[in-house]
Amino acid sequence: MDLERNLSEGIPVDEFAKYFLKTFVDGGRNREHKWITFHGINDFAYMIKILTAAPLPNDLVGFCSLVAKYFGRVYDIK
Repeated sequence: MDLERNLSEGIPVDEFAKYFLKTFVDGGRNREHKWITFHGINDFAYMIKILTAAPLPNDLVGFCSLVAKYFGRVYDIK
């Protein structure tokens, strides 16, 4: 992974978050998507952090609530 190139040519995180929210979350469309991961909790944690621009919840219930809100159905096959 070329992190320097990503920094200079990649999409800024805030722009990605806006596009992601508009495309996958607004209007309840997240219920139409199913997310399949393999041990994806870290990926969802990162996505929640950039989508909310806030610290992650301190408890599992709060975290799972945000995952459900932003991603709808999630299946982790691990």
